[in-house]
Amino acid sequence: PDLDKIAEWCEMAEEHGEAWEEYVSWAGEDYATPENFQDSYCGEYETPAHYAEDFHESTGSLSSVPEFLRYYIDWESVARDMRHDGYYFVQTGPRTCYVFRNC
Repeated sequence: PDLDKIAEWCEMAEEHGEAWEEYVSWAGEDYATPENFQDSYCGEYETPAHYAEDFHESTGSLSSVPEFLRYYIDWESVARDMRHDGYYFVQTGPRTCYVFRNC
C-alpha cells in the first residue's frame, strides 16, 4: 500500500471522522481523495429535507416565494429530486445525514 495515501487518509479520518468514512464508501477507495472530499462534501444535517431547505434558503432561491407559502413546500420531495441532480445523502443515525454532491 501507498504509505503517503494511508497517512493522508488517517489525517482525513481524524479531521472529519464519520463523514470521511462515508465519503470513501460512496466514492470508492480508488477515487476518494482529500481534494475530491472538499469539493463534494456539503455538510452534516439532520435529514436530507433539512439540507434541501437550507440549500434553497442560502442560495436565495426562495426569495420570490411568500413566507406563508414556504410552509407548504415538501422538502422531502425536493431532497429526493436533488438526488437526481447528483446529490448523495447518507443517513447514519436518526439525526445525522452527510450530504455529498457529484461534481
